Amino acid sequence: NKAILDILSSYEFPFRERTHLILTIPKIEAYSTPNGLIKRDRNGNYLVKHNSRLLKFIENTTELEPKLGTPEYFYLKNNNVILYPTPIEKGIVTIDYFTLSIGENAQGEEIYSLKKDSDVLTVPVHLEELMKEAIITRTMLNTIASESDENYSAYLKQADRAYKTLIKYS
Repeated sequence: NKAILDILSSYEFPFRERTHLILTIPKIEAYSTPNGLIKRDRNGNYLVKHNSRLLKFIENTTELEPKLGTPEYFYLKNNNVILYPTPIEKGIVTIDYFTLSIGENAQGEEIYSLKKDSDVLTVPVHLEELMKEAIITRTMLNTIASESDENYSAYLKQADRAYKTLIKYS
């Protein structure tokens, strides 16, 4: 599991990108965030949109007065996205994010570590062998090899090559 998490958290793999959809309800301001990291655009803005319009992030919410209207802003609180002003009509909020899930169990539920033989990683078919190679070589490097081992540099080179190949074809 450590090698898998090391690899998946080290790069923004396109296959881990997701879009979370929220149907807003009038006069309801708080909605659950997705289980992942909200993406940002090139300017550093969070990719949270209301009816396709990018919402601005509010850092300091201490002076906000309750207000109804069309959401233009949002903030995060207790694993919720809070829309401001509070919507007065139905709408759609989209949140682009990177999932923290690494795969699925036999029931198709997201998992965050492999625990059972029936658990599977969620990786595109064309990357399965490259991912397997990257995990095996990273595991060897993390558990078998020590820096004083005469083969350590070979393990390091092999793990690095497998990882770079995975990145290249992602």
